[in-house]
Amino acid sequence: MLGNNRKVRTIDIGAAEFAGTPTQPVTIIGQAQSVITACQSVNNSLAFTFSVRVAGTGPFTYALFRDNTLVNQNTASGSDNISFGLFQQVSDNYQIVVTTGCNSVTTTLSPVTFNPLPVQQQPTGGGSYCAGSPAPVVGLAGSQTGVNYQLLRGGSPVGSPLAGTGSAINFGPQAAAGIYTVRAINATTGCQLTFFNAASVRVNDLPTQYSVVGSGAGCVDAIGTVIALNGSQVGVSYQLLRDSVAVGSPVDGNGGDYLSLGLQNVGGTYTVRATNKSTGCKQLMSGSAVYTTYALPTQYAVTGGGAFCSGEAGVLVGLSGSQTGVAYQLVRDGNNVGDFITGTGQAISFNRQTGAGTYTVQARDLNRGCQQTMTGSVTVTVNQPPTVSIVPSALTGCAGNIITLSALGADRYVWNTGATTTSIPVTATGTGVYSVTGTITSTGCSATASQSITIYPLPAAPSVLTQTGQSYPGGQPSVTVDVNSGNVNLAVGGCTGTINWTGPNNTSGTSSPIVVSTERVGQFVYTATCTSAQGCTSPATSATVTVQGRLTVLHRDVDNYADNNAIQPLLVLQNQGSSALPLSALTLRYYLTVEGAAALGNLSVNYA
Repeated sequence: MLGNNRKVRTIDIGAAEFAGTPTQPVTIIGQAQSVITACQSVNNSLAFTFSVRVAGTGPFTYALFRDNTLVNQNTASGSDNISFGLFQQVSDNYQIVVTTGCNSVTTTLSPVTFNPLPVQQQPTGGGSYCAGSPAPVVGLAGSQTGVNYQLLRGGSPVGSPLAGTGSAINFGPQAAAGIYTVRAINATTGCQLTFFNAASVRVNDLPTQYSVVGSGAGCVDAIGTVIALNGSQVGVSYQLLRDSVAVGSPVDGNGGDYLSLGLQNVGGTYTVRATNKSTGCKQLMSGSAVYTTYALPTQYAVTGGGAFCSGEAGVLVGLSGSQTGVAYQLVRDGNNVGDFITGTGQAISFNRQTGAGTYTVQARDLNRGCQQTMTGSVTVTVNQPPTVSIVPSALTGCAGNIITLSALGADRYVWNTGATTTSIPVTATGTGVYSVTGTITSTGCSATASQSITIYPLPAAPSVLTQTGQSYPGGQPSVTVDVNSGNVNLAVGGCTGTINWTGPNNTSGTSSPIVVSTERVGQFVYTATCTSAQGCTSPATSATVTVQGRLTVLHRDVDNYADNNAIQPLLVLQNQGSSALPLSALTLRYYLTVEGAAALGNLSVNYA
């Protein structure tokens, strides 16, 4: 072998006589080598062949040597081409030694060079993406300078090769679905390697497009319209968008031909975005629905209201402003009051209102029907006037009397006399009417009461005169008579009503004549009045009856002794009248007074 000392063996075949066909030594009649310079195969698994054709008598032993080191060996009986596969791809000098029972021969030394393959690199990128979205980028985590990299999809080239930079490289976005590999080609040796690892690109379908339905219009406070799709897929959620902003929560598809996304009453353009719940792929549904919102009438403040007294004209209720084309309906406690008023662009009035309650105003757009309650409310309060009366309630009086009239039912009063007190005195001078206006301060409500007073004249004073035809003078308003001279009759005359007389010692009566006794001495005054059928009493008339006794009392003290502390009075009664006086009717009183106002003590009285 090249570079080694050949060892030659001597074979002693003895002296035996050979009989038969002589053995032919082996000779090399041809040799071949598939490559002189080659690329290593992946994992040294690609066989590079060496072949030899020999002549001679077999069997033949073929041995492949690399620098005198046995690499492979094979035995064959034929002399046709024998090939060796070179699985250990080491650059070196290779020879084939063919050996038979007679001899061995060696092929010419064959130098073989194996160029290294490009270094395996890790593919990057790939993955799933949604159709219509940016495709994923495919690349390599690293690269070698002097090596070109060809992207393959399903084994077919994609685009042009990229030259290695010594760093990561990328082949850009790859939209086509498939398995992406890379073939690396050494620009100098031409050795190439298709990398084992691959990047996968998968294109996920977008949700099926369905049409958005449900356009409409309404007032801002209307219930709205249903926005829907004319179909949906199971596993796909559908998000309603208003002017590209999400409205509410997504709705899962039901696989049917109708999917409601709910009532919508906010103006805008409604679209629907579908999202595959497994892949996340999104798709805008076909078309859009437009909901138009009509503005409500502008709110103005309800004005007026307040309190008034029953029977007055009421209070004004109005609105601080209005719009043309809008009807304004006054409402009291939920019920319409009168007909609506069309707005003028200015403040409006609903005139005076007399019904008690809370007033609001409802506005309605005459073109689109949109309604709006105006701001606030006013209250109309109907205060009842006081019930004013005058007591006493039915009044008659006699001329000259003072009558007190009192008002009831209010807290402030004004009489037609100008007085402002609760009660007034009235001096009856004639028939008249008295009125008073009473006011409740808290409400200002007033009422008037009147009282008619009928004044009756007083009867004329009666006459009280002594009765004629008696022993004393007749027809006299006064008379003097002796004690026990008989009764004196006083006749009361000139009264068509009821006679009322009074006399001494609480005597009284209603008849005529008045009988006056003369049994007691003194002056006796009798007064009589006349009361009419209306209860009026005349001025009083008096008559005096004087009863005189004509009795004289003479007195003398007959005790002249100053040292006996005694008094002996002597009384003498003398009747100087014309008639006898009964002693039983007489009372005699004797009065003692001690000098110096000293107390009277040790008094004894003896009388005969």
